[in-house]
Amino acid sequence: MKTKNSSSRPKDSTQGLIRYCNYYLEFPDGEIWSDYSHIAGGLESWVKRTALYKMNPDAARALVQKGEYHWYVSHGPAGRVRHHMKISDVACERKWGRNTKVRSGLIV
Repeated sequence: MKTKNSSSRPKDSTQGLIRYCNYYLEFPDGEIWSDYSHIAGGLESWVKRTALYKMNPDAARALVQKGEYHWYVSHGPAGRVRHHMKISDVACERKWGRNTKVRSGLIV
């Protein structure tokens, strides 16, 4: 329940707090790939070092303000793939690719 002074925006004053940027690819067939990157320190300074900020500063600003951001990329007949980034206190499960091996380091 939200109170009068509460906000859903992630707090940026994070001295010693570890958060995660969970990244999901959602395919038209229902398959979801997921990976995460840890965030130590200020959220805004972390976002400014990401590829998202370099490619689309407005999207990066929305990620900081709302705590999540998504966009779609069309892949012709294969359909549209949804890219979804979410700031969270808990890391998502790493499942990147069609095989069962975990591959990390895909974000940023």
